[in-house]
Amino acid sequence: MKFDEFKKRIAKGLAGAYVFAGDEPYFRREGFRLLAERFLASGGKQTGILDLAGERAQAAEIADELSTDSLWGSGRLVLVGEADGLIKRQGEILAGYLARPAPGSTLAIGCESLDMRTAFAREAKKLDAIVECRKLYDTPYDPSAAGEPTELSRWILGEARAKGMRLSGEAALRLGEVVGNDPAAIAEELDKLALYSGGAPVESDAVERVAGAGRRYAVFKLTDAVASRDLRLAMEVCGRIFAEGLAGKEGAIHDHRAIAAITIGQLALLVERLWKAKRLMGSGDPARAAGELGLPPRFAGILLRRAEGFAEGELQEAQEAVLEADLAGKTGRAADPQSLVESLLAGICARSRAFSLPEK
Repeated sequence: MKFDEFKKRIAKGLAGAYVFAGDEPYFRREGFRLLAERFLASGGKQTGILDLAGERAQAAEIADELSTDSLWGSGRLVLVGEADGLIKRQGEILAGYLARPAPGSTLAIGCESLDMRTAFAREAKKLDAIVECRKLYDTPYDPSAAGEPTELSRWILGEARAKGMRLSGEAALRLGEVVGNDPAAIAEELDKLALYSGGAPVESDAVERVAGAGRRYAVFKLTDAVASRDLRLAMEVCGRIFAEGLAGKEGAIHDHRAIAAITIGQLALLVERLWKAKRLMGSGDPARAAGELGLPPRFAGILLRRAEGFAEGELQEAQEAVLEADLAGKTGRAADPQSLVESLLAGICARSRAFSLPEK
């Protein structure tokens, strides 16, 4: 189920199990928080909540804890975070519990990925207990539709409404751009914007004043522009990344050599996918193409269309250019990391223009 559907369901009561699976830790943590909140609101006691670390937890002990509801009088809520290793080690035991969950108790498990071939995943699916916690897409379904709502901006609008804010669609898009694809950071900025606005409508200029100081840009906006061979947009985004920072897992990255290394690495991945897409264009099998590319079907379709804009020879040249740029960055042959990336962008995007290292 989608995360929004999960929120609607728990408003009516807690089920016996939930598996929060996906690569966005904010939604996994938020799922746990909402479950604890609902558990307490429905009469559960704080002593009935047990929060466990997956790497140290034992499946048999978890099952025992969930079955001791008679000692607590109001059931139990057991939260097991970072449980990928636990599922791999003791998934059969957890599957056995899901097949016969203890009445009145709730098990919540968080994991980054879930192998649907396992017994645990199959039992969770039978219970309709799997909550999707993946990262939200921060570009339109069609990357050429600049300014159109994205999955991330729609989520931002929903969160703003829940806080009683009147946030415009443009402001939601801008907030996603300046903060990055980081729901936890966006939630913090929404709280600041709510205080700043005092109930007044929130437009893009307010986002700039309140959240702009912490802006950081995702490298994916750059690769989207390159895939579309939009050199103007690619140069614009590149300039922003180097001037204002690149979104990273631990916060904004400002070191130019690190930014160049990450950017070149992502461009290498893009070229590899475009080349693979080029070869899959004649297969006539969208599902197979999506699997080969490692992308959701609708985004695989977009990449296949983008690949049409490149000749195989151009992609070969692009791959060679990426390798040369990577070597130049690592050996110090390029004095200015930003100029190195800009030269690479021009070499990939501009037709009939070969890549050349910038002069020192």
